[in-house]
Amino acid sequence: MSLTEQEKQRLIQLIERGKPLPAHYKNLLFADEADYVERTAVYELQYKGKKSEPDILSRTPAAPLQVDDDWRNLLIFGDNLLALKALY
Repeated sequence: MSLTEQEKQRLIQLIERGKPLPAHYKNLLFADEADYVERTAVYELQYKGKKSEPDILSRTPAAPLQVDDDWRNLLIFGDNLLALKALY
């Protein structure tokens, strides 16, 4: 990494203030194999082979919940994906 002292100080000040770093420092600060991700308000778990939400929901049956008229709390025994699909 070949940053001047002035660039280093500028980056330190930006980090201390919680400001985003300029994009042109991407290749200098991070290795080529690393992914540079901008900070956003939306976060998502991503991995190779991940199925989409509609694909998962379309293949998952809803759990047959039996609810009495006067129930207050509901405890569900079973697969959490089936229960979540029924509640969704």
